[in-house]
Amino acid sequence: MSGVTRFSVIPLSRVFSVIFNNLFIAMSPTLLQFRTNCFILYYLKLIQLH
Repeated sequence: MSGVTRFSVIPLSRVFSVIFNNLFIAMSPTLLQFRTNCFILYYLKLIQLH
């Protein structure tokens, strides 16, 4: 019984990791753009303060 559950858990975790990696790869350009936008806004605020 434990062998069956172990066998069913491993492919599920592998599938979830593949899906998560694909989501992360798909979202990384937008995350990078978001971080650059935040950095530009922060830099502009620093310029305005000085």
